[in-house]
Amino acid sequence: DNSVVYTSPTFRGVTAHYQHTFGNVAGNASAGSRDALTLLYKAGGLKASAAYYNARDAYTLPAAATGTSNNRLVHLGASYALGDFSVSAGYMGAKNPSGVASGQGILSAARPAYGSASGRAHYDVFSLGGSYQAAPLVRLTAGLYRINDKADSTNSSQLWALGLDYRLSPRTTAYVQAGQVNNKGSMNQAMVYGVPVAAGQSTTAYMVGIRHSF
Repeated sequence: DNSVVYTSPTFRGVTAHYQHTFGNVAGNASAGSRDALTLLYKAGGLKASAAYYNARDAYTLPAAATGTSNNRLVHLGASYALGDFSVSAGYMGAKNPSGVASGQGILSAARPAYGSASGRAHYDVFSLGGSYQAAPLVRLTAGLYRINDKADSTNSSQLWALGLDYRLSPRTTAYVQAGQVNNKGSMNQAMVYGVPVAAGQSTTAYMVGIRHSF
């Protein structure tokens, strides 16, 4: 809603998507607005993507919006499938280009959902992944992820994960997963969403379950 979206025709495997979201701030067309551009490429077993996102006045109440860009993301990713094997790699950069903390002095106890962002926020995220169809009903997966805090080189997180899926039926899969995250400095990334981890601490998680598609 409240957005203009354009999707280009596909040319030699490339498709572009652009979206502009209006901020609805009277007298300032850029205040509170968002822009996103995505490029997708597909040819045979190769898929690649690139994305750019820029938000103005993120974490800021509409009344205080000025049109300052303070949440910017860039992404590059690719995957390749050949027979029973597939591999993927990705990069994402995230930063607050304004250098000014957002949300500070703006939030109230009644509006905590707006959150806040440090003026020094600047992160690089790298990922590697792969899968192997070991048997008609069995798939093995693996992933490695790393986050670097470019504002403070003592902060980083590295996570690895392994998985095994066993297809019980066309719609039901049993799975076993294991992973570990190693936090350094003030990083507190968790293996399981919503489970707090103390800064600088490592944690290991295991999971067994069944997925069913309805």
